[in-house]
This record gives sequence, structure tokens and C-alpha cells, in this order.
Amino acid sequence: MTDKKKKILKTALNLFANFGYESVSTAKIAKRARVSEALIFKHYRSKIQLLDAVVLYGQEGFKELVTNIVLEENPKTRITKYIDLAFKIRNEDLLLWKLEYKLRLNPTVTINTFQKPIHTTLSDAFQTLKFKNPKIEAQLLMYTIDGFMVNVLSGEMENSTKLKSQLKNKYSLK
Repeated sequence: MTDKKKKILKTALNLFANFGYESVSTAKIAKRARVSEALIFKHYRSKIQLLDAVVLYGQEGFKELVTNIVLEENPKTRITKYIDLAFKIRNEDLLLWKLEYKLRLNPTVTINTFQKPIHTTLSDAFQTLKFKNPKIEAQLLMYTIDGFMVNVLSGEMENSTKLKSQLKNKYSLK
């Protein structure tokens, strides 16, 4: 990938995450990336194709995190890794998480998230651990982590260490 193409993607990610997909024009992206708008359209035929490229670019990091959880054999460790995920977001991933949350609320944009494989792997872990309703327990944990993520992204997360500890205690994890 060329430096200019990478600059376009990073600039688009920053603007889409902070201002929303609908509010950002390709002209604004071009100006901020210091490239011509024509260059954007040379690489991406439309704004939605640019968004797809931004999401794909960012999802490479997500794939690694999700794979690490899904391939974990020990059910308690699998649940622990999922819980830990929300509490150790790297700064460079914050924009991507922020964009993903904004896109979830946008009815005109569909993105491929990793919710299904995570739900399946957590359900399997809870089933192995003999929880009464493993699919519901997995969904409950995912919604809880989702709430943590919203607070992390909004900068309103308080008592993160205590919350993480409490959640791990709920599932008898280390």
C-alpha cells in the first residue's frame, strides 16, 4: 500500500470516527490528507467504498484479537480474554472502535462485525462450564462488555479495575 493511500485511510478513519460517516465529505478527507479528491476516487470509486476500505484496514487488528479468543481451548481463559479485551484497548485502536460503534447506529451502513463468532465461542465456554443458559449468559456478558466499551470510548469509565475484578469474580475467574 502506498504512503498516500495509507494517509487517505488513516485520515478517513479519524474523520469518520470523530464526526460520523454522513458528516464527512471526500473533499474534507482530501483536504485533511493533503491529496486531491480525484486521487481518493482513483483508489476508491465512491465514499462507501472508501468506508469499506477503512473498516477492512482496521479489522485486521480485530481479527487477531478475535482469533486469539476463539482458538483458546480453556473455557475460563476464553472468557477471561474476552473480558480483558475491553479493558486494554490500545490507543491506536480507539478510533476504529469509535467508528465501529458509530456505524452500528447508522441504518444506511452495514458492517461485518465479529459478534457471531464471539457469541458462539462464549456460548460454548459457558456450556462447558455447565452454566444453565449458556447462550443467554454469553449474550449478557457481551452486552456488559459493550457497555464498558461505550464508557471507555466516551472517556467516562470509572473504577475500571474494580469493574473488571467484579466481572471476573462473577464467573469465578482468576
